[in-house]
Amino acid sequence: MNNIRQIFDQIIEDLINPFKDPREALEVVRTPEILHFKNEELFYCLIDETPRTFKEGMIVSATVQRVFQGDKGCRIACRLENGMDGNIREERCEFFKGGAPSVDTGSIVTGRIYSIQFDGNKENPDIKFDDNFSVNLTCKQSDLRNHTAFLIDKGISPTDFHEDDLINQNFKT
Repeated sequence: MNNIRQIFDQIIEDLINPFKDPREALEVVRTPEILHFKNEELFYCLIDETPRTFKEGMIVSATVQRVFQGDKGCRIACRLENGMDGNIREERCEFFKGGAPSVDTGSIVTGRIYSIQFDGNKENPDIKFDDNFSVNLTCKQSDLRNHTAFLIDKGISPTDFHEDDLINQNFKT
């Protein structure tokens, strides 16, 4: 008799609240005050990397998507292995010597992550984007050869870098 009463109560509840999930409500991990990801947190979630595996100074491979040439300067748009779009500026590579680029669309280039921008366009602050990420690479041979020289060029003391990173194979060509 108790079983029939329980089934009857479930039928009545289903008629009152159709399609309601009968499971107990669980607490939401994020509190209402923290509804949005920080830009850096969102960036790493989107590319499925961590700040330890994808950061400035890492050597990465990229596929050239397009080569831009114009009055404002030249740049190469490329796609990194993790799916992130990257840019190589004319002053950060040796592909534009002699005027014509020495790299074609579809080529694979090796570069070092020069900068990661999590919060829009720092070069032109008049252009505002909430969730615009960009990765800039350097393909200069001098930057690729010597990690310590690259850090000094960026104004970072090698003593500020974690010891494991200085011997990490991803930092070596």
